Amino acid sequence: MAKRGAVMPAAWPKRNVDPGKAGSTLRPVLFKRLTLCGLLLLAVSASGESLVPDYSNWKYLEGKAEASDPPTAWRSLAFDDGHWKEGRSGFSVGFGSYNAPTPLWGMPRNYPSLFLRKKFTLDDIEWVQSLVMRVDYDDG
Repeated sequence: MAKRGAVMPAAWPKRNVDPGKAGSTLRPVLFKRLTLCGLLLLAVSASGESLVPDYSNWKYLEGKAEASDPPTAWRSLAFDDGHWKEGRSGFSVGFGSYNAPTPLWGMPRNYPSLFLRKKFTLDDIEWVQSLVMRVDYDDG
């Protein structure tokens, strides 16, 4: 696990999700949440196609209050996030030497959380048996 202030590598190795299943791999995408240095790992197809490319654009909202009313509405595909900010993944509060694509300079001492949304398209939903998201973080 990376420590705060560590330089995050540009690429991480693929790892097997389930060694018993051929083509079951993970591919990393860097992102930040809170004061965390995180690594988001998403399931990919046997061909190695990532569902969410590295440093892709995400919608985000500063966690000064609930993201929606009711509080879980923002998790819906139909939720209108048009008023949310947009930035490339690699969110940082500005600590350490990691040069993040989307700095969140106002986050420390101003808001304790960050809401993130990312839409992606599946060409053929039939091949999906499950999706895996793993988070590795530091100082959270």
